[in-house]
Parts: sequence; structure tokens; C-alpha cells
Amino acid sequence: MNLNTVEKIQSSLPQVTNQYYKLMYLNEYLHGNTISYYAKNFETGYLNLGIELSLALLDIPLKRRPFKVTDIMENLIQKQHNKIICIDRIEVLFEPSLKTNPFQMLKQLSKNHTLIIAWRGIVIDKTLIYAKPNHPEYFKYTATEEWIL
Repeated sequence: MNLNTVEKIQSSLPQVTNQYYKLMYLNEYLHGNTISYYAKNFETGYLNLGIELSLALLDIPLKRRPFKVTDIMENLIQKQHNKIICIDRIEVLFEPSLKTNPFQMLKQLSKNHTLIIAWRGIVIDKTLIYAKPNHPEYFKYTATEEWIL
């Protein structure tokens, strides 16, 4: 946990919540726990996406999952009953069988809720990188409107 990052979240949040896309990526490379600390101590919603999305997808046939993942995500966020939601363990969104663009999905979901996303990939300037180039889950995204801390 990094108290300096917690302070940065707090100072950036008013600006983020006033944007059209209310989305902040928090660089939690590998094993950071700042996002769970923040959610607990600042009474925001907290969603462990790795667990919750996986459980929701269990009963859905593999071929139907790409058609259901966005609806499931919307429902998981609505269940939080919070305008600010910390989302941890998003790696499941990069599963190739889901055939989704995780960044676009999160961006769209951030229109109605402020989302603070734990980013456990690599950050270079304003580019978020998940996995290595030859890996099936490899994804590279340059943030234009999102905040990265």
C-alpha cells in the first residue's frame, strides 16, 4: 500500500468525476494493494472482477460469453450502489474467448460511475500494456482521456 498514491487519488478524484469518462487507472504493478486499502478507508465500492466475473460466466456456454460479458459487467457495477467503484483483478477481461476490448468496455461503463481500476500491467508514458507481444492476451492501449496514477 502506498499512502502517496492514496493522496494522489484523493487530489485527482474531483477532476476525474467531472469528466465525461470518469476513469482512472492506478498502477498496482503485480501485487499492490492500494486500491483495496482505498476502497475500505474511503467507503467506495470494491469489485474483485477476477472472482465476480468468473463466477457469473461459469454457467454461460463458452460461445455465448462474448455476448454476455458487457451485461454482466454492468450488473456487477450496479450492485455496488456507489458512484465511485474500485475495480481490482481485471485480468479476466483479457481472456481471448471473451472477444472484448477491455479498455473500451471500461471506458463506456465509466460514463455513469467513477471507476478506479487497479492496473497490474506495464505503464510506459500514457500506454498501458498487458502481457508480452506474443502472448494470446497481449493488449496495448494508449490512454487519451483516462487518468493514470
